[in-house]
Amino acid sequence: MNPLDFIILMSLVITIIIEFFAYWLAFRHHILKLFTYSVLINGLTVPVVFILNNFIGFYFSEILIFVAEGFLIFYLLKTSYKKAFIVSFIANLATAFIGVVVNFFPF
Repeated sequence: MNPLDFIILMSLVITIIIEFFAYWLAFRHHILKLFTYSVLINGLTVPVVFILNNFIGFYFSEILIFVAEGFLIFYLLKTSYKKAFIVSFIANLATAFIGVVVNFFPF
């Protein structure tokens, strides 16, 4: 496995875990369903972030992913737009923060 594939895979795993926790805190039901949605949503969006970062930069790609995930949360969890976008914002803020910390302070 080349280093870039490893970085993408680790980013995906860490993002799934962090965002699952955010979903669980917000919705507190059906743990397996929330985990499945976290895998599905982030399996779609994390690779897109890596591609978009090269073209439009980190901040714009995060904004687009926040919006996309907000709609996915709204659709999959059948919640209000407001709650879906708040959860998406908090989850993406947490994962973006962790990503920045790991980027600047590699372990």
